Amino acid sequence: MEEEDFTADAVLEGPPPIRVAVTLHERRETTRARLAGGLTLVFAVLVLGAGAAVWTGGVDVKDVKDVLQILLSPVVALTGSAIGFYFGGEHPPETARETSAGSS
Repeated sequence: MEEEDFTADAVLEGPPPIRVAVTLHERRETTRARLAGGLTLVFAVLVLGAGAAVWTGGVDVKDVKDVLQILLSPVVALTGSAIGFYFGGEHPPETARETSAGSS
Protein backbone atom coordinates (compact mmCIF):
# COMPACT_ATOMS: atom_id res chain seq x y z
CA MET A 1 0.00 0.00 0.00
CA GLU A 2 1.34 3.42 -0.98
CA GLU A 3 1.54 6.34 1.45
CA GLU A 4 -0.13 9.48 0.18
CA ASP A 5 1.26 12.95 0.73
CA PHE A 6 -1.59 15.41 1.23
CA THR A 7 0.60 18.41 2.06
CA ALA A 8 1.04 19.36 -1.59
CA ASP A 9 -2.74 19.31 -2.19
CA ALA A 10 -3.48 22.18 0.21
CA VAL A 11 -3.69 25.27 -1.96
CA LEU A 12 -4.95 28.45 -0.36
CA GLU A 13 -6.41 30.99 -2.68
CA GLY A 14 -7.25 34.59 -1.97
CA PRO A 15 -5.88 37.04 0.54
CA PRO A 16 -4.79 35.86 3.96
CA PRO A 17 -7.35 36.14 6.76
CA ILE A 18 -7.59 39.49 8.49
CA ARG A 19 -6.69 39.39 12.17
CA VAL A 20 -8.56 41.82 14.34
CA ALA A 21 -6.69 42.93 17.42
CA VAL A 22 -8.84 42.75 20.52
CA THR A 23 -7.88 45.25 23.16
CA LEU A 24 -7.83 44.61 26.87
CA HIS A 25 -10.73 47.04 27.29
CA GLU A 26 -12.88 45.07 24.83
CA ARG A 27 -12.06 41.77 26.52
CA ARG A 28 -12.85 43.25 29.93
CA GLU A 29 -16.22 44.54 28.70
CA THR A 30 -17.04 41.18 27.15
CA THR A 31 -16.19 39.41 30.40
CA ARG A 32 -18.28 41.85 32.43
CA ALA A 33 -21.23 41.34 30.12
CA ARG A 34 -20.95 37.56 30.31
CA LEU A 35 -20.71 37.58 34.11
CA ALA A 36 -23.68 39.90 34.52
CA GLY A 37 -25.73 37.98 31.95
CA GLY A 38 -24.85 34.60 33.43
CA LEU A 39 -25.75 35.58 36.98
CA THR A 40 -28.98 37.17 35.77
CA LEU A 41 -29.77 33.91 34.00
CA VAL A 42 -29.08 31.93 37.19
CA PHE A 43 -31.42 34.25 39.10
CA ALA A 44 -34.17 33.92 36.47
CA VAL A 45 -33.88 30.12 36.35
CA LEU A 46 -34.05 29.93 40.14
CA VAL A 47 -37.15 32.11 40.41
CA LEU A 48 -38.94 30.66 37.39
CA GLY A 49 -38.07 27.11 38.41
CA ALA A 50 -39.46 27.66 41.89
CA GLY A 51 -42.63 29.16 40.43
CA ALA A 52 -43.01 26.29 37.98
CA ALA A 53 -42.48 23.72 40.74
CA VAL A 54 -45.25 25.25 42.84
CA TRP A 55 -47.55 25.84 39.86
CA THR A 56 -47.36 22.23 38.65
CA GLY A 57 -48.09 21.00 42.17
CA GLY A 58 -45.08 18.71 42.26
CA VAL A 59 -43.54 20.39 45.29
CA ASP A 60 -45.02 21.79 48.47
CA VAL A 61 -44.92 25.59 48.82
CA LYS A 62 -43.21 25.29 52.21
CA ASP A 63 -40.36 23.26 50.70
CA VAL A 64 -39.88 25.78 47.89
CA LYS A 65 -39.90 28.63 50.40
CA ASP A 66 -37.20 26.91 52.47
CA VAL A 67 -34.99 26.32 49.43
CA LEU A 68 -35.48 29.88 48.18
CA GLN A 69 -34.55 31.30 51.59
CA ILE A 70 -31.24 29.47 51.35
CA LEU A 71 -30.44 30.09 47.67
CA LEU A 72 -32.07 33.39 46.76
CA SER A 73 -30.15 35.72 49.09
CA PRO A 74 -26.65 34.91 47.80
CA VAL A 75 -27.82 34.80 44.18
CA VAL A 76 -29.47 38.23 44.52
CA ALA A 77 -26.33 39.64 46.17
CA LEU A 78 -24.03 38.25 43.47
CA THR A 79 -26.33 39.31 40.64
CA GLY A 80 -26.73 42.82 42.03
CA SER A 81 -23.00 43.17 42.51
CA ALA A 82 -22.23 41.92 39.01
CA ILE A 83 -24.77 44.21 37.38
CA GLY A 84 -23.56 47.17 39.44
CA PHE A 85 -19.98 46.38 38.52
CA TYR A 86 -20.94 46.02 34.86
CA PHE A 87 -22.78 49.33 34.60
CA GLY A 88 -20.65 51.32 37.04
CA GLY A 89 -17.22 49.97 36.18
CA GLU A 90 -16.27 52.11 33.21
CA HIS A 91 -16.48 55.87 33.11
CA PRO A 92 -15.35 57.86 30.10
CA PRO A 93 -12.05 59.67 30.78
CA GLU A 94 -13.71 63.07 30.26
CA THR A 95 -16.23 62.41 33.02
CA ALA A 96 -13.53 61.35 35.45
CA ARG A 97 -11.53 64.50 34.75
CA GLU A 98 -14.58 66.74 35.09
CA THR A 99 -15.51 65.11 38.41
CA SER A 100 -12.02 65.53 39.86
CA ALA A 101 -11.75 69.09 38.54
CA GLY A 102 -15.16 70.02 39.96
CA SER A 103 -14.37 68.70 43.43
CA SER A 104 -11.09 70.65 43.71
